[in-house]
Amino acid sequence: EFALLACLDLNFHGCLMLSDDGLDKLVPGLTGARSCRVMRIDLGGLPARATSSGFKNVFGAFATMSALEELFLNVRGSAEVYESCLVTLCSALLAKEHMRSLHLNFHGCSGIATQSLFSFKDPLRSAMKLETIFLDFSECTQIHDKGFQEICTCAKALPGLKRFVLHIGGTQISNVGLADLEQTMKGVPDVKISRAVKWAMSQGLTFKE
Repeated sequence: EFALLACLDLNFHGCLMLSDDGLDKLVPGLTGARSCRVMRIDLGGLPARATSSGFKNVFGAFATMSALEELFLNVRGSAEVYESCLVTLCSALLAKEHMRSLHLNFHGCSGIATQSLFSFKDPLRSAMKLETIFLDFSECTQIHDKGFQEICTCAKALPGLKRFVLHIGGTQISNVGLADLEQTMKGVPDVKISRAVKWAMSQGLTFKE
């Protein structure tokens, strides 16, 4: 049903009855959305009945969207988002040569740890047209300095990057680590690296600063 759509906007925020079965039913439509240029999907606040398996199936479907220019993904506070989900997402974002804007909200997904952030390396290297990156890892309590440094190093290498926003409040970032991130991102026109925890972003895809 989605084959000819250029823009796809799906909001399941806080749907407490949504399970893996429901997520799996999205997959055929998503994999068929090969012409999609703008993808917005809100899976924030889902209960434990929506497991990592369901999330991985949805994220994996992004792999077929070769024309994708903008991705807005919110899984804030969803109980079953783990490292394997992030690894699957990053794998699906490989070879997105048209990608200009990437917005990912993992606020409160405490199952994500430092090592999984190294999965961003190849997707960022292949998305040379990226201009905007927004990442929210607030309250991801298992992420330390090295994971954030890896993301910043890869992002800084993008030739057209104009805006970089990284929320890291409630993580294991150290003062030295934060200073290193800020130093790494010098030269990018618009940079915000924040340790503040923004509760105002609790509903929907609220990505603007």
